[in-house]
Amino acid sequence: MLYHDAPRIWAEGELARRIEQNALRLMQDDYDIPAGHEMNQREWPGDFRGRALLALAQHAAYGSPTAARRDALLADTLRCLLPRGYLGEEVGGAVNEQQLAGHSWLLRALAACAQQGAQEVAAAAARLFETLFLPCAAALDAYPLKRVRTNAGQPSGELESGVENGWRLSTDVGCAFIALDGLSAYYAFSRDARAQNALDAMLRLFARIDPEEVRMQTHATLTALRGALRAYRLGGDERLLALVRERFAAYCARAQTVNFANYNWFGRPQWTEPCGVVDSLMLAQDLFGETGERSWLRLANRIFFNGLLSGQRENGGFGCDSCVTRDGRQPLLEVHKGAYEAYWCCSMRGAEGLMAAAHGGAFEREGEIILALRGAGRYSLEQAEVQIRGDFPWEEKVEIAFTGVRAPFMLRVLLPQGVQACDWPEGARREENDLLLRVARDGAVSLALEMPVRREALPGGGHTLWRGDLLLGGEDEATAQPVALRQHWAREALERRPLRLIF
Repeated sequence: MLYHDAPRIWAEGELARRIEQNALRLMQDDYDIPAGHEMNQREWPGDFRGRALLALAQHAAYGSPTAARRDALLADTLRCLLPRGYLGEEVGGAVNEQQLAGHSWLLRALAACAQQGAQEVAAAAARLFETLFLPCAAALDAYPLKRVRTNAGQPSGELESGVENGWRLSTDVGCAFIALDGLSAYYAFSRDARAQNALDAMLRLFARIDPEEVRMQTHATLTALRGALRAYRLGGDERLLALVRERFAAYCARAQTVNFANYNWFGRPQWTEPCGVVDSLMLAQDLFGETGERSWLRLANRIFFNGLLSGQRENGGFGCDSCVTRDGRQPLLEVHKGAYEAYWCCSMRGAEGLMAAAHGGAFEREGEIILALRGAGRYSLEQAEVQIRGDFPWEEKVEIAFTGVRAPFMLRVLLPQGVQACDWPEGARREENDLLLRVARDGAVSLALEMPVRREALPGGGHTLWRGDLLLGGEDEATAQPVALRQHWAREALERRPLRLIF
């Protein structure tokens, strides 16, 4: 998604700085041609190019200066696709699920670039679908639904030896289902009936697999759920919405860390993957958009502040950390050795996460404007132009200004748990943790907020410390600071002195 159907936004303050840092990271030499774009070409053909092209396109759509690099990478990618329509090994023998997963990002990226006006790219997307995805879809019935999970596999997954039922399988179990994202995005763009048939076949297969039983990679699980939710929006099948709800709830209960990041696999809390954190943020926001249940948006805020932002490094990229588990066995947040920055995937997906966070700060629904308070920014909405001043939650004052009000609306501000408004705007009222105010004309309101530190008990014993939606960590309670600092934790600090999150 390039957010063409979302309100136009301009992030300011902390989020704007982080978006700029990420864009600058993707402009460095290791993302230039041909320096980085053959990385993982043998193990994950199409993956690096697809993620990079998608990230550069999203930054360009936002207004970051990445358009020239996007265009250069796109031209080089089209050249590489000319011989066969896809990258990697010849299609026709055993299906390589990593090849299928990697090309899902490339298919999404091509559709995104076509949406940005590069119409010649549509033909390349169609050829990629026909030459790779259609033959792979024909083999779906043979995909092994039962797997014997070993502890093999590194942060960048690898192919296992041998062939099973005509499939070459990955240590990133279930990564074939990442293709639900690419297929659904391509179908939304092309409306090709063959793409719908392939999408439906993969959705039926995905519904039969048990992610927890096979210890599926959580990033693949969440990406697949995003594809399923997009398919629901396209077709309205309520069974898909129920599937997404059920499986996302299972992930949140059993594969989400204390700081709202993810386990790498179900049942294997060894490292986090910002790619999966991005997926979880987008899922939570989109579930709110579909259902109007504000609990999803509150969850998205916690994922954003504590899972996504804590995974961004001082160079703008994103990396893997330890999994702080709710049972208290791992109370410390520290860098995963060897993956301080996962530049081969997570630094690129981080672009989509930051964009999703910016666009998810304001929603219009059923006559309301709903603000999630993720910092300063401006939103061009149908009912009004809205500007938020004050970098909440790092600052405790917020001013919300409205201009160009077209018709009266209800403003709903989501206040985090434990946050109190010292001054109520005239006419405002409290509904649970929401502040409600009817707005009929241009103007502004100011909120003075108090965010006392509070404890939240954990089921495995111990507790966490919070200020609003900001999780605190440190050596002890007296030194605890937000996990998502306005200035990133230095690499040396996390490697030499991990943050205690459970006290």
